[in-house]
Amino acid sequence: MKLQQKISLEIILLTAFILGFDLVVNNYLFFHVIVELFSIIILFLLFSITWNVRKFIDNRYLLFVGIAALFIGVLDLLHTLTYKGMNIIESPLFYANQFWIATRFFESIVLLTGFIFVSKKYNIRIKYLIIIYSIITISIILSILYFENFPTCFIENVGQTPFKIYSEYVIILILISALLVLFRSKNYFEQDTFILIASSIILTIASEFCFTLYYTNFDYINKIGHVFKVLSFYMIYKANIQNGFNKPFETFFRELKISQEKIRETNLELEKQIVTKNKFFSIISHDLKNPFTVLLGLTELLLKNHAKYENAEREKMIKAIYNTSEKTHRLLENLLSWSRIQTNSIDIHPEKFDIKDILNENILLMRSQANLKEIEIICNYSSEWVYADLEMVKTIVRNLLSNAVKFTHKYGNVTIQTERDGNMVYISFTDTGVGIREDKIKQFFKIDKTFSTKGTDKETGTGLGLLLCAEFIAKNNGEIKVESEINKGSKFTFSLPVS
Repeated sequence: MKLQQKISLEIILLTAFILGFDLVVNNYLFFHVIVELFSIIILFLLFSITWNVRKFIDNRYLLFVGIAALFIGVLDLLHTLTYKGMNIIESPLFYANQFWIATRFFESIVLLTGFIFVSKKYNIRIKYLIIIYSIITISIILSILYFENFPTCFIENVGQTPFKIYSEYVIILILISALLVLFRSKNYFEQDTFILIASSIILTIASEFCFTLYYTNFDYINKIGHVFKVLSFYMIYKANIQNGFNKPFETFFRELKISQEKIRETNLELEKQIVTKNKFFSIISHDLKNPFTVLLGLTELLLKNHAKYENAEREKMIKAIYNTSEKTHRLLENLLSWSRIQTNSIDIHPEKFDIKDILNENILLMRSQANLKEIEIICNYSSEWVYADLEMVKTIVRNLLSNAVKFTHKYGNVTIQTERDGNMVYISFTDTGVGIREDKIKQFFKIDKTFSTKGTDKETGTGLGLLLCAEFIAKNNGEIKVESEINKGSKFTFSLPVS
């Protein structure tokens, strides 16, 4: 059963019990004493629990309110003892009504001001808090019983004074404010505790409204107000005392529980990262093993049989060794750079430079590879100054241009273009290659995906270059975007800041 349904059922049953009890005893004074004692016992229990866990409790709102419960309980006890007909403290003045309004002011202000401490911005010094609460409580008692200068709240044969009625409305406004702040601070409370505290405040508002309407201290609307008060304190019992025993970590140590959950989530994330990085390194080790196998095989053949081969055959084998060594060297460079990023051991040194120079430099390096596939590199770029780490940008351009050539068909073309928009320069590499499926594009920059991909001329690749590009571009305050269509080509665009 949902908590809201349980609360509704319990409120109905408790209301029926109280009203039934009132009908049986048919004695308002006895009814009033029982109702008030119920509230006072809950307040003293709340203080007792809060006091015993004060060194460990991390919900500062509950700590602030829990300590106040003792002093509110003392004032409520005096309200009960001074009630007309109890004959304990005799006076023509209606002390009970004065204690009522003073206590409700105290209670509502505590419920509202407690939210100041709901976060860790301000510390609660319990010693000072007790001193402040004691001063307020003693001042109220002296004002009512000794100095008798507290405003009159009830007059015999007249009813409530305007001060009493207006005070009730002010208290209602304070409670409404507390309710609104509670909703804004709901993340600091366990859900059940939040619902119960909100229910308690709403019932207290209903109780205060009833106490603006009665004409004598013994009429029916006064009884209804006390019923609402009992229900509101029952919600406090459910929220702080019952939950405190049944779910102490959720009620009093919510932040500790949240911290434990965050630690657990962090551990799971770390475990996931370890698994994905292990998978990643197994792929990389496989892609490193293949070229070294080729290098060892070719060099062994040359060492043992170099005299048997014709010059053309030897030249072909040496070119194969060179090409394999160059690709392996690029892979190792990327791997080294990527590992330095992961360990935060790479420094960024941004500077002003012309992106055109970097593009020209890398086109010269890739020209021979493009010529082998008879791919035309079209230069549609102009001089554009950017502010970034020069070596990182060289790596980005080298990888994106290499990929464009690798995945472009023979006789195709690769177009390089630059464009400035505001404070950013956009550099794009467009090829007429194999294209990429949309679901694959989303996996490009994820470490837990398989990387090995063959080019149009059986060139090998790991995907590490794209991961590295994404990392470097992000560190230079830029972004990378991919557009592609199967069998028509792809376009990789990245941005760099001008300043």
